[in-house]
Amino acid sequence: MVGGICRRIVEDEEAVWIEESGQRAAVERTRAAVKLPTFAGHRHAQVLRVLHQELLINVTQKLSAPHTWHAAEVLLYLLSDPQFRSPIPTGS
Repeated sequence: MVGGICRRIVEDEEAVWIEESGQRAAVERTRAAVKLPTFAGHRHAQVLRVLHQELLINVTQKLSAPHTWHAAEVLLYLLSDPQFRSPIPTGS
């Protein structure tokens, strides 16, 4: 809540949206239909959706249109510039 106004950022397969006062507007340059997997039937479906979203966000930061790339191209790109975040503290 900012200045007494509640705002939410929501995303779906159509765009990233900002909801405010009962109205919804797409964030500029985010409208692009994408077929996202639901991982239906998998016992960790919710976790897999979040991990998939994280992959899309990280790839999108470096590529102009990642949904047009083949999986092998994305993998080769990521391996050429690894930026891993370890969830385990290294102690350094």
